[in-house]
Amino acid sequence: MRYCCATVLTGIMAGGVGAALIWILDLVQGVVWGAGISQGLAGAAASLPAPRILLTLTIAGGIGAVAWWGLSRTGHDPVGLRAAVSGTPMPLLPTAVHVLTQVVIVGMGASVGKEVAPREMSASLAGTLSDAMRLSPGQRRILVASAAGAGLAAVYSVPVSGTLFALEVFLMEISPLTVLTATLVSGIAVLVAHGAVGGAAYYRVPSLPASPELLCWTIPMAVLLGALGWGFSRVIKGVTSHRPNGARLFIGLPLGFLVVGGVALATPTVLGNGHELAQRAFDVSLPSHGVLGMVLLFLGLALAKTFATALTIGVGAWGGTLTPSVAIGGALGVAGGALWSLAVPNTSLVACAFLGGAVFLATTMRAPLTAVALLVEFTHSGMGILLPALIGVVLAVATARLLDALWERTGAV
Repeated sequence: MRYCCATVLTGIMAGGVGAALIWILDLVQGVVWGAGISQGLAGAAASLPAPRILLTLTIAGGIGAVAWWGLSRTGHDPVGLRAAVSGTPMPLLPTAVHVLTQVVIVGMGASVGKEVAPREMSASLAGTLSDAMRLSPGQRRILVASAAGAGLAAVYSVPVSGTLFALEVFLMEISPLTVLTATLVSGIAVLVAHGAVGGAAYYRVPSLPASPELLCWTIPMAVLLGALGWGFSRVIKGVTSHRPNGARLFIGLPLGFLVVGGVALATPTVLGNGHELAQRAFDVSLPSHGVLGMVLLFLGLALAKTFATALTIGVGAWGGTLTPSVAIGGALGVAGGALWSLAVPNTSLVACAFLGGAVFLATTMRAPLTAVALLVEFTHSGMGILLPALIGVVLAVATARLLDALWERTGAV
């Protein structure tokens, strides 16, 4: 009975966390970017003078520096979700400060995802609740992992993805108890957060036609994107392990965010979690001429977002890479699809963007089922090209694992 009650309460808390953080994010964006935020961060930035953008990003870096320096001074460095699932406590107040800092800087334009914040806060609450209700270590582990998945589910209204995320990424275990718990917690969280998040698709995507030609494109592109996604993950892992701490944050974060602001002057889609870049990829259509120009454009946008996200994390900020991965993969998918169209006219660039986002995300998350489910729930479409998507994510993750093995062997030598 204690476990059943804890499961329901965890879902309610995760949904409340998701709704509250979305409200705070919207409030910050409205205050910082003004009425132009209705066009998205990129649209708002395009209508503002350059000094305003640079100052906003610099202040965001300063806010992050103060918060994370303060946490380190009190001995409360952020606790990772994998450690939390394994049993490491996530103190409520320090976690709340850490989470709110992430949401505020993303609202101000930091080039990272917003999805880590609700996962961490939900996991912290679930761990505290589990301890208070004297659950067993095994029950606590399942509940904390389910709460992390539910935090993701709540902010994007993706219950299936939240369930799979808990099972595939953290628990790595399929049993009646794990499946039922993860499903219930994510489902309840989405219901609770529905009023704040709504049920509309996160990305607007037209029809996604399937064809034999698209499947032929997917196979080599999945291998290529698997390798690129592996490289992106290695870069993020490298900059994360060398991020500054202590007083160095007061130099690194404002300066790094200032550089991101400078990049945003040329490519505003680097701002925020990547939603505008991914939506631009989903809105694209095949031009009658200038295909190579489109290839270069989207390659440049993907490179700019990669640089901005890696720099943001490398100078000391915390945040996710989920939606940035969708944006980068979508842009690379458009570039690859445009090249493919030179040999196969009438290629659907929207389908290529969808598959590129799913494949790249699967590689960076190492979770193929979750990646496909996320793209389907993000767009409320994609069932028609489910076969190419599944084949693509399997090939991409296999490519990444092969590169991991080669990397380890090279390091051992």
